[in-house]
Amino acid sequence: MPQLIKDRVLVVDAWALLRDAASLADLPENGSVIVPLALWLQRRDALFARGNVGVLLAPADDPAALVDDIATLPLIAVDFPQFTDGRGYSTARLLREKYGFKGELRAVGDVLRDQLYYLSASGFNAFALRADHDDRLFGTHREIEEIGRLLDAVRALHEHDGVDVRALNAHQIHAALSGDVDATVKLTLVRGEQIVRATLKRTEARTLIRHAPIAE
Repeated sequence: MPQLIKDRVLVVDAWALLRDAASLADLPENGSVIVPLALWLQRRDALFARGNVGVLLAPADDPAALVDDIATLPLIAVDFPQFTDGRGYSTARLLREKYGFKGELRAVGDVLRDQLYYLSASGFNAFALRADHDDRLFGTHREIEEIGRLLDAVRALHEHDGVDVRALNAHQIHAALSGDVDATVKLTLVRGEQIVRATLKRTEARTLIRHAPIAE
């Protein structure tokens, strides 16, 4: 069965993503399904009655269409047709911060390992990686732990050069952290009750998640 990262743990994906479902006839009789927003809006009551239904938001979909269902939907998936399409980050921030969605917020589509930092910063807690990336990732617990450390950095980083990064979106964080090699950068990190302030020198970017399987 397919797998994904949810809440920093590798889990079996029990949800069927039905991108092309246009009617109830396109759904299996049983099992958890993710349906397009258009079908949800057309057959909301019947889908509620069926149960175990999540909603897929395309880049052009307005998350405000789900405002009446935020408290009851167990899962909302946000589609990234291309990893360069940044609209999904804004959708996630709106769902979490404006509409108060507390359920599983899943990134699907052209999702790469290098995006995990920014996806997490935007509010995603589940990641279905692109097929050619997940077969290199889902090998060992050590690799998942490495992802966990990467996501911890998102939560720990509070200030960059005096700017509160918690008020920035994912693209602004990326721009803030980017810069010339050997330039200095001031960071403030908070871990529990400990506050750490550091002045660092930028180095060349390196891959934080190993591409090859790691022996147990």
